[in-house]
Amino acid sequence: MSTVVSVCSAICIVAIGGALISIIIPDGNTKKILSLVLGAFLLCSMILPVKNAINDMNLEIGDFPKEKQITASADEAYTDSVIKETENTLAKTLDGLLKSENINVKRIRVYLKEDENLGIIISRISIYIDKKNNSKVFRIKEITEENFGQTPFVIAE
Repeated sequence: MSTVVSVCSAICIVAIGGALISIIIPDGNTKKILSLVLGAFLLCSMILPVKNAINDMNLEIGDFPKEKQITASADEAYTDSVIKETENTLAKTLDGLLKSENINVKRIRVYLKEDENLGIIISRISIYIDKKNNSKVFRIKEITEENFGQTPFVIAE
């Protein structure tokens, strides 16, 4: 805003100064030449601030990520959220299966990963149980292998 005010005040000062000089100078060739010079000076005083403002604008588009990077980041974020949600759903499903067999566990952790064909596979299942449920480890492994095709790591705490 202060730039606009300073530009407007400079143009006003140049216009008023040109008008005063134009009044003082007598008619003739000198007045015509001086009017041309003052007109050019006034025009330059209007164009120069605009030119400086354009030069001051910093339009470096090289710093922005490319379209492929943005798309890749969005795809990775979506894949990560799908994997996390699927891990939670599988853990709840396994917990429900174990509870239906009267086996209570502390927590279940299902780890998924992407395979080379961009599919999602179970890489590991960890089941944490109380030490008093140690006798049920075989049944826990049996249920997990039967339903998930994966041998779990059963950890007694």
